[in-house]
Amino acid sequence: MPTNLEIIGSSPRDFCMLERNFLSHARLALLFVLFSSAVLLQIRLPLTSDNNPEEPMNGSVTYALASMATAAAACVIAAGYSEYELGFQDVRKLRPTYKSSKLHFVLMVLMVVTVFGACILLLLFGDQIGFPAQSLIPL
Repeated sequence: MPTNLEIIGSSPRDFCMLERNFLSHARLALLFVLFSSAVLLQIRLPLTSDNNPEEPMNGSVTYALASMATAAAACVIAAGYSEYELGFQDVRKLRPTYKSSKLHFVLMVLMVVTVFGACILLLLFGDQIGFPAQSLIPL
């Protein structure tokens, strides 16, 4: 059921900020899911002429990257939703300031580590899963 709130001070701006932040979290989660799908489906972007589609893939690295990206997507959605709910409670109680929770900060740091780890894994094992290092590093 919708919640009716009086428009006092910056509450509409704060509410729009909360929605924008949640939509940013949703977009990041969709990018993680897209990355996971690309690794599982062996999509190579950009395609180079020296890629051989007949080469066997290393399944353990592929599944590790895909599961890491899927778990990261779930964490991003959970962090975004919890941040939205905490912020909306502040808007309902007419608190003038908005503070981020420490849990959200920790989860976002984990996402940065996840992205960095995926980049390192792709550079180390990219040719085993169909992503040659030459196509990942622009010259």
